[in-house]
Amino acid sequence: MQNMEPDNFDKIIPSVFVGWDNTARRGKKGIIIQDNHPAIFEEELKRIKSKILASKENPRLLFINAWNEWAEGNHLEPDQKNGRAYLDAIKNLVNNQ
Repeated sequence: MQNMEPDNFDKIIPSVFVGWDNTARRGKKGIIIQDNHPAIFEEELKRIKSKILASKENPRLLFINAWNEWAEGNHLEPDQKNGRAYLDAIKNLVNNQ
C-alpha cells in the first residue's frame, strides 16, 4: 500500500489499520492482509507520523481503522494473542512526540 500512496499528505488524512480479512462477508472477492503484527503496526504509525509532519498542508490528523470486527482481525482491544500491544503502539507514538 505504501507504493500507492502520494509523495506527501498535503490535504490528505492518511489511515492505518490493525488487520483485515473480509472474506467472511465478501467470499472470493474479499481482501486479506497477511502477517499483521503489533510491531509492524507501530512502525507504520511512526512512518505515517513523520510523513504527516513533513507535509505542509496536512491538518495533523491520522485515522486508525479498527471497527472492532473481531472476525475480520480489525480490532484494537486487548486479546489473547497480542494482549494490549496494539494499544501500546498508539501510546508509544503519542508519548514520543
